[in-house]
Amino acid sequence: MPNVIAIHNLPLSALRAFEAAARLGSFKAAATELFVTPAAISQQVTTLESYLGAPLFERLNRAVRLTPAGSVLANDISGAFAQIHAALIAASPSHAPPRNTLVISAVPSFASRWLAPRLDDFYRRHAGIDLQLLVSETLVDLANDGRIDLALRYGPGPYGELDAQRLAFVDEVVPVCSPALRATLPAELSLIERPVPAPLLRVALPPSSAAGLSRGRPDNVWTGWLAATGLHSPAWLAAAESGPLYSVMHLAIEAAIAGRGIALAPFALVADDLAAGRLERVGTVAVPDANAFWLLSRKTGTVKPGAQAFADWLTSEVAACDRRPLT
Repeated sequence: MPNVIAIHNLPLSALRAFEAAARLGSFKAAATELFVTPAAISQQVTTLESYLGAPLFERLNRAVRLTPAGSVLANDISGAFAQIHAALIAASPSHAPPRNTLVISAVPSFASRWLAPRLDDFYRRHAGIDLQLLVSETLVDLANDGRIDLALRYGPGPYGELDAQRLAFVDEVVPVCSPALRATLPAELSLIERPVPAPLLRVALPPSSAAGLSRGRPDNVWTGWLAATGLHSPAWLAAAESGPLYSVMHLAIEAAIAGRGIALAPFALVADDLAAGRLERVGTVAVPDANAFWLLSRKTGTVKPGAQAFADWLTSEVAACDRRPLT
């Protein structure tokens, strides 16, 4: 008889360990965040896997990767924990963040693939700031929600009711895949006729980006890219509508690293993986990104010193990145 999933016996500590490991892509990084050992994270994840009756991670020599079941669970669990945290703050006014606390809301893909690996530098430079990072795809009412100081979002803009600073990344989306899969493909995707030799890993577009798509087309990142490159063959259109669909970009990127297909991602989110050889770019066609990464803040009210310090640090980190597209 299969296990019965009941709310009263959920292994919450194991869920918290899994969420951190899935978001950060590492048992070691999760252990650092939760102030435990990597062995403790591994044990908690094993407990959760036993509870669900399914493996959540592939254990490699020096890395872990989400399984399909793990990807499904990771899709929503980060946002759920962020909402719980916000609800606890709202219900406990006496536990409101002190003045030196900086609360930032960020979309999961940017938080996990670009921001989190660089935050140690911010902590070293600003030890007096308690930075709290809430990771969720759910849009926050930053103009009226005083609990959150800054937001990092990916979308087309503009954000008329907010101060919006466009982060100066490479304005390009690129198809990427694992080195092993890349070795089986021709030099240019345009040389592929039919059938398309690998799944196209789809990602839902930001809500405001979907409105401009052609009627009847799916709301995913491949649609606009195929239109921009002129690949209109039935085989390509079918692949763009039938590949695995992920709700957040970083899960599609992880699937590409694992060799499960070709992902289409903003250059900023895969630049580190390209440099490290975990991913390779497919083809040389450059397609401008209709969306961008934005740092959002309120137009009115007192700006926390910590918020300005973070904005200055973020701008400096973006400028320090190698922003040249790979060709």
